[in-house]
Amino acid sequence: MKTIIAAVLIIFSFIYAVSSQNDVKTVNGTVTDNFRPCGVFKSDDGKEYKLHLGPVWYWEQNGYELKLNASTQIKGDMNETDIYPYEITQDGKTMKFTDDKGNPLWSNGNGWGNGNGPGNGKCWRNK
Repeated sequence: MKTIIAAVLIIFSFIYAVSSQNDVKTVNGTVTDNFRPCGVFKSDDGKEYKLHLGPVWYWEQNGYELKLNASTQIKGDMNETDIYPYEITQDGKTMKFTDDKGNPLWSNGNGWGNGNGPGNGKCWRNK
């Protein structure tokens, strides 16, 4: 019985993981706060999202700079409250964070990374 329950849990976990990934959309708006590895993004329709920006060292290594209150376009995996960017474009400059499959570029192609995925827990701060 324990084996059957374990198998069912594994199957449902896999289905949930697959269905909750790769809802890739593009949204326009502005970054209103930056507290890396996260920030706050306000879309043009007024909705606010927690923006998962990935590891600070990746930004520094690539010379990326996130400007506040500048016109911003983000392509990424989104849900109702969070954005995990594949790329961010500001002032005609595109900053890339994932490959075409959504794997973080800092993960050496193994699909694992820190700071740009659900459940990393590093984006909370006290206001």
